[in-house]
Amino acid sequence: MSANTPPMRYRNLGNSGVQVSAIGLGGNTFGRACNAAQTERIVHHALDIGINHFDCADTYGGGGVSEELLGRALRDYRYDAIVATKTGYPFDPGPHGEGLARRRIMAMCNESLQRLGMDHIDIYYLHRPDPHTPIEASLRALDDLIRAGKVRYAGVSNYPGWEIARITERSHARGWDAPIVSQSHFSMLSRSVAQDITPALQAYEMGFIPFSPLAGGLLTGKYRNGDAPAGTRAHGNARFERLLQPDVLAVVGQLEQFADDNGWTLTELALGWLLHQPQVSSVIAGVTSPAQVDANAGAARVELTTVQLAQIDTIVAGLPAGLDL
Repeated sequence: MSANTPPMRYRNLGNSGVQVSAIGLGGNTFGRACNAAQTERIVHHALDIGINHFDCADTYGGGGVSEELLGRALRDYRYDAIVATKTGYPFDPGPHGEGLARRRIMAMCNESLQRLGMDHIDIYYLHRPDPHTPIEASLRALDDLIRAGKVRYAGVSNYPGWEIARITERSHARGWDAPIVSQSHFSMLSRSVAQDITPALQAYEMGFIPFSPLAGGLLTGKYRNGDAPAGTRAHGNARFERLLQPDVLAVVGQLEQFADDNGWTLTELALGWLLHQPQVSSVIAGVTSPAQVDANAGAARVELTTVQLAQIDTIVAGLPAGLDL
């Protein structure tokens, strides 16, 4: 562990009793921006500094590659890791290539286990709502996987608050294991989803795992003067480049100055702010190097007062209305 890396902190994952690191590791770069050797270095360094929460999906890296690389990296460290994966997005062409039908969930879970090289998945997420499948069919499949020992806990991702409430109530009514955690896009700059789902998560004592916590890199300070350097997410991405407008970058600049005035990096402030929000159990971010793991882990030292949280709210209120981050 680096002398500059603060001790990792751990939090309850909803009301499950499972302890996850406040900073987790997203696997969306594994197989896409990171090969097997890079993934192993990143995962082993994360373990070394106390990170135990690893998140991937069957589609990350293309064709399950993220799961394969994560599983290889964790081969000798399975008991030290809380491993999450997801299903629901398109994986194969054809009529059964996506969705949350019982048949597909059961098959995709088995394939994920094979790619991971594990006998169980700690958290298995429904990756997005499926309008073509009754939710009871998906929930029953999750419950059966839990009873079979292939999954420890269920989760949902990209579901609105009303649907989280419906899912939980129907699970309880039928005696099925209800999801214990939800994932959604949430950052200092993009808060509307959290405002919708947080009341449901509080009502059912569920954990919240924000993804895209750095707003696609906006909250790293890498974008200045409206430039999108080669190799960044915004480069050549017309939608993202439209976000690099002066009024947005002015807000990011104020947040960066606020962080600097308090002895933090902008990345630490962005992740630390999320850890001060209701129901947040862990924050996941993808990385491409062990140095970025350290940069994210530094958020564990961020302590924000009520006054400081209000100051951040005032700064963010300067964003253009209706901005889609």
